[in-house]
Amino acid sequence: MRCDNCCADWKENNHHRDTEATKALCDLCASVVNMTFPSKRDAWIIAVMAALDVALLLAVVRERSIVMGVFLILGIVFFTSLLATNYTIRGDVLLIRSGPFSWRVRIADIVSVRETNNPGSSPALSLDRLEITYMVKGEKREILVSPAEKRRFIDVLRAANPRIA
Repeated sequence: MRCDNCCADWKENNHHRDTEATKALCDLCASVVNMTFPSKRDAWIIAVMAALDVALLLAVVRERSIVMGVFLILGIVFFTSLLATNYTIRGDVLLIRSGPFSWRVRIADIVSVRETNNPGSSPALSLDRLEITYMVKGEKREILVSPAEKRRFIDVLRAANPRIA
């Protein structure tokens, strides 16, 4: 993958060589490329969420009440989370999406990224997770993600912000 800056640099100065080192640099140039990492998916989490969707749908069809309407909305949230959970590095921002929910984390605000199996609620479809710690207005926050390519995800974040521990 080539980033806009590296391609522009090559065109203007013609000194950008097509070597493995420059390919890696371009692939890791997160401040200028859009890279989307899909969530890793654990089969058992998918099975539980799908079973919940079916159970909620059946309950709504049988009962047809307001309470069941709320359950239907929950089912839709679960279903869309199965289809659309990913992490995009766009410029200086990490965009985290899971169904109808999204989070924006400035890469410059990320303090650390570490591996974890924390089962807490999060925009992750696997327990093979990363805990991202970041600061917002002096307050420490954490979010759990589960990119399928964890090592590459961490490398891209660290290329954009070398201070990430």
